[in-house]
Amino acid sequence: MFDAYVFLLGPGLEGELPQDDDSGGDCNARLTVRLPRTGTYQIVVTSTDKFATGPFTLSVTAGAKPKSLSPCRR
Repeated sequence: MFDAYVFLLGPGLEGELPQDDDSGGDCNARLTVRLPRTGTYQIVVTSTDKFATGPFTLSVTAGAKPKSLSPCRR
């Protein structure tokens, strides 16, 4: 099972990078971020296990903070 890990790089995020392992339910990563300023941001997706690969879907949506989903059970 591919366990996605995502983090965000960009202006105003130098101190503490937004990152997540499984807030998207099951073993899916999800970030909910209010961007501190305009600029170019990079979304980085990797895995929690070294050298693991697998399919993933990336989407970016504006809106309210989503509800919590089921935790990852590996």
